[in-house]
Amino acid sequence: MKSIKRLSNSVRLHQMWVLCVFIVFVLFGGVLLSRNLYNKVILIGKMKKVTVALNNKSKKLEKMRNDIRNLDIKISALDKKVSPEVHLGDYMVELAVACGKSGYVLEKFAPTYHNTTGNYTIILSVTGSRDPARLTAEIESLDRITKIEGMDIDIGKSVNSITMSITVFSGNVL
Repeated sequence: MKSIKRLSNSVRLHQMWVLCVFIVFVLFGGVLLSRNLYNKVILIGKMKKVTVALNNKSKKLEKMRNDIRNLDIKISALDKKVSPEVHLGDYMVELAVACGKSGYVLEKFAPTYHNTTGNYTIILSVTGSRDPARLTAEIESLDRITKIEGMDIDIGKSVNSITMSITVFSGNVL
């Protein structure tokens, strides 16, 4: 009997240890596990919000990238009209071609640079026998923005002589 009593006490002792270990693991482990899971759920919620915000920003950036590409095309066209640098040699060739199309010959090309505006004033002398309005239209239709400031026309019997002052604009403004 003593051995049964000892065995029964031993079983009870083991049962108590199992119960204590179970309680310790459930209380401490379960509480820590549930707290950790709760924090993870909150973190997942925050991460979803951040992901949505990043996706929205990504879409906005893509839209801005497309806008910049579209503006780049417009900027190159604008650069052609008013580039930062005026290449007078190229402009003189374009001007001579415009004069030729309108029936005039470019005889004088005298540019003057203005430091305050960054623009050039050019005095032109041309001769020809056609309508001066056609010459004006050709000069104003050049790729480079050109303003005709003044014009003196000497109409002869066979040849017209025109002296004009034009301004060529530059993108460099001080």
